[in-house]
Amino acid sequence: MFVVHGLTRAEEYGAVRHAHPSSRRGWTRLGLQLSPAPPANLRCETLQSILPATATERLGRSFRIATGGAQLAFQRALRLVGRESRRMDPRIVDIYDSSGRLIRALVDSWGDLAGGIAVVVPPAWGRTKETLLPLAATMVECFRRNAQPISVFRFDGINKRGESFRPADCQPFGREHYRFTFSQGVEDIVAVVDHLQGNPGGPPARIVLVSFSASSIEARRVVATDLRIDGWVCVVGSADLQSMLKSISGGIDYALGAERGVRFGVQEILGVAVDMDLAGADALRHDLAYMSDAKQDMARIRVPITWISGRYDAWMDAGRVRDALSQGDTSRRKLIEVPTGHMLKSSREALGVFQLVAREISEICTGGPVPAATPSLAMLDRKRRGEVERLAPRAVNLRRFWEDYLLGRERKIGFELMTLTSAYRELMLGQIDELRLRDEGCVIDLGSGTGAFPFYLRRCRAELSGVRVIEVDFVREALRRARSRLGNAESLGFIEANLEGGPMSGVPVASGCADAVLASLVLSYVSDSRFILREIHRMLRPGGRVVVSSLRRDADMSKLFVDGAQELRERWRSELSDWGAGVELETATRAYLNEASRLLDLEEQGRFAFWDSAELAEMLCEESFEEVEVRGAFGDPPQAIVASASRGDRAS
Repeated sequence: MFVVHGLTRAEEYGAVRHAHPSSRRGWTRLGLQLSPAPPANLRCETLQSILPATATERLGRSFRIATGGAQLAFQRALRLVGRESRRMDPRIVDIYDSSGRLIRALVDSWGDLAGGIAVVVPPAWGRTKETLLPLAATMVECFRRNAQPISVFRFDGINKRGESFRPADCQPFGREHYRFTFSQGVEDIVAVVDHLQGNPGGPPARIVLVSFSASSIEARRVVATDLRIDGWVCVVGSADLQSMLKSISGGIDYALGAERGVRFGVQEILGVAVDMDLAGADALRHDLAYMSDAKQDMARIRVPITWISGRYDAWMDAGRVRDALSQGDTSRRKLIEVPTGHMLKSSREALGVFQLVAREISEICTGGPVPAATPSLAMLDRKRRGEVERLAPRAVNLRRFWEDYLLGRERKIGFELMTLTSAYRELMLGQIDELRLRDEGCVIDLGSGTGAFPFYLRRCRAELSGVRVIEVDFVREALRRARSRLGNAESLGFIEANLEGGPMSGVPVASGCADAVLASLVLSYVSDSRFILREIHRMLRPGGRVVVSSLRRDADMSKLFVDGAQELRERWRSELSDWGAGVELETATRAYLNEASRLLDLEEQGRFAFWDSAELAEMLCEESFEEVEVRGAFGDPPQAIVASASRGDRAS
């Protein structure tokens, strides 16, 4: 580090970011990053685990479930309690900003707001206030155990998805963020703080901001400028807007482009369509775009900050986070690295991080921790149903979604991009091993898409003779692409079938005809997963093998995408030239990422469901499958669960 004189009107501190040979002999071109203050020592804490893992939650290795085990019975009872009890209607608070526009919030609390601790939770990128119910419930339960009053306000932002104000032309689905700006997000947080300070019974004693993902940009500015904030806990947040947008857009530098007058128009980023000309100009005008802006804000902050960073979060740059946090007074700052990715909503790891958030809030406000506690699963289910069922269901054309996802919006390449990565190849090869195929057998591939299973089967099991593969999907165009890709071999059959359940659904094959059935990454996406399992049981011969896989709870696509995109760039024109004909790789990968992001949106709406290991194993056991084994797969750390079993003969 060194002091740079003469470059600006004030003395600034610079760090070398890039060094390149200069055209002048003996010279080197240096790229400097300037900041108003020298970096200081920062307290860093690395957690190897969040909560102690049980045998059924160690995704890195397989385990076997005994039918009717005590743990499964306990989980089943918890779910039944949640199903049978009536839903809990949420507490809704309407807040109005200085222009009279609505900000709708949900409030979770124990004790009075007046004189207690208030926690403000702005929405993460593309998410709504309902997403972080488990966070709010966990914090309330931890503070309740310690008899400390707490009120958690989670809200929808103006000009964002959710129930807060949007102009008429931004009401339709897909257009919610067209008027989005980060400066408006700053104003939203200030409006909520104004509401808390104006509480008729008296203001809270402390106000803490908890931000996730991209809302760290807005939260940072509020904490730097609003003296009513007593502390900030940032979870998987971005240090600066420029680097975040480059990461999640596949390398596009929107900030620099906007500064140089490039017109981007409406761009889709992680499934969220944004007018980047409007958002970019706004970020530049309010000094929210660059790392230098982040450092200026951090240098002004005097209240405690705890930043929780995911070790496997590929969207965020941990080095830049350290740089930003090192500006200003670091004596009350803490950086905690946890073994998670970017997605933290409802998984066991997420609940552990939420307990950590509660601990940090308590230490900021009282100087001591609260006991770790997990909210009742039954209560969470009741509250979730209360929050979701009060909202008007959103019409979704699932057939169109799956066509775009599998075939690509331009109908050139879609899901094949994922199937060409090493992470997916290892997933599929592992599933093929667990099918235990033999010569002259018949295997049914449910939700076959564009034919990844037979594509890999031919490469790893070429010695098998007479194996018949029946590809089953409800997207006709995907089956056509599979046929074109694989050829019309006699060993291949293609069936279009409705897998959704109901009187006109099912697979038109004879009972007991299959030696094995594969349902790879499909069970989560049907409306009745039990119907599919019963169909699999019907089609299998006694003792036949089944392999099903699903994305895990809070599956994180960041590392899968970043690693996969880099791998494809290196292989695209050499090994994958046949795939690359007429396809611009960067455009195709961004389009696929946006479609994959919609999987998470639809899961949040309740259309899809992801499970943990024990839940998936339990479903197989309850549908009369035996010798159930479960393991993690699809990336490092694993983002999917693979369960294998044999058909049992007990009555379903």
